[in-house]
Amino acid sequence: NYSWKLSSSEVAITQDSKTLADAYTDEASSINGKVTADWYTEEVDLTPTSGFKIKGSSTLKSTDNDWKDQLTVDADGNNEVKYQLKRVGRVGDWDSKTKPSDEQTFTVKIDKTLPSVVVTPDSPDKLTLTVALSDATSGLASCTYDWNSEGDKTETLTVDKKSHSFTLTAPSAGDYPLKVVLTDQAGNETTYDKTVTL
Repeated sequence: NYSWKLSSSEVAITQDSKTLADAYTDEASSINGKVTADWYTEEVDLTPTSGFKIKGSSTLKSTDNDWKDQLTVDADGNNEVKYQLKRVGRVGDWDSKTKPSDEQTFTVKIDKTLPSVVVTPDSPDKLTLTVALSDATSGLASCTYDWNSEGDKTETLTVDKKSHSFTLTAPSAGDYPLKVVLTDQAGNETTYDKTVTL
């Protein structure tokens, strides 16, 4: 229900004893507060509660000028999300005179891409190979490897670093099993599990 509160020459709309500005602030805090993860591995939906509609910038799936029930953020990377809220009328129709909220801005980080593991044998006269690790979005988090069935070992990585490489050496020419498990900051995991000939 709406009521009118007169203050000097200004008129303020209140909702449940709140001004419209306060209602917008609380609703924005509720929406932003649901985005709690440092990184997401899938698209993120921004859904206002009943009684509000939302519209966002052109980087989001929703049409820029349309008020929607939900906005979806789906691009990999640090997404600067800008949106506005608008109060819905009592019977579900728009009150064209209801002022929308100020633009809200916050960041949603998404990484839907698996990290990369590339294994390259060095020149034929060397019994070594290079393991190249990379993750272009959230950055590397952890790496374990099992070379020649000797048991899991941990490769030391710089947190958030986008790439890293290390070498492994065989005692003699032959076929060697290699398993590498690489995880990025978002929790995406890639497993390389092959036999390498040196």
